[in-house]
Amino acid sequence: MLSGSRTREGIAPEQIAASLERMRSGVRAVLAGLAICLVAASFQPYDLPDATGEVPGLSGLWLPSAALAAAGLLVQVVGILRGFVPGTEGLARVRREFATASVLIKVGYTGGLALLSAGLPLLLVGVGTAGGHAAHPLGAALLTLGAVVLLVAAVLLLLGVAGLLLLGVRMYHAFGDPRYLAFVLLLLASPVLPAISALSGSAVLAAAVGRAATALVLAGWVLLHSALGRAVGRLPRRLVREPVL
Repeated sequence: MLSGSRTREGIAPEQIAASLERMRSGVRAVLAGLAICLVAASFQPYDLPDATGEVPGLSGLWLPSAALAAAGLLVQVVGILRGFVPGTEGLARVRREFATASVLIKVGYTGGLALLSAGLPLLLVGVGTAGGHAAHPLGAALLTLGAVVLLVAAVLLLLGVAGLLLLGVRMYHAFGDPRYLAFVLLLLASPVLPAISALSGSAVLAAAVGRAATALVLAGWVLLHSALGRAVGRLPRRLVREPVL
């Protein structure tokens, strides 16, 4: 319970508030990055199909679209690694029920993004070295190594996403705000649409559905940002109800 401005374990509410605010700063960067990605997707980098129904190719807008998308992804990465991850670590130090989610998020995103940044160059160098000849020994080795590194990166990133989902559930149980559950549900729903559209084989449809999926993720992070702000405002009262375990 609270004793003055501190819990009975000697943890000031300000410590938790600082962690939640750090998380919010990371969420704001993620929102900015997602908004940039949506703008990039609006460039329609695919040509529209002609009367024969041929599969469309890349249009002249693919380069600015790709550059904007890369910038948006970079902003999201900075927000997660410099804001959200440290915020969840701080929260886990004073509320142990968040420890597992914090570890998954840190290991998943930090390790996954590090391996992704190493695997992509290996893959590209391997393609360049092979020069279209799969039998080229060095090129084949680099391609194999790059693919393995990217596979491990994908697994780690999935762990990071699992940590986000677990964090949302834990936050809902701690603060009772349904927006945390909505955040979880929107994250779960976002990959479903692209998976369905992939079955159609239409590049135009895939691009449109990709924008819709990004919008779902954006809406989820907006809800998370709002819920974190409400949690900070109600923190002393919630600490009385939910003491540190």
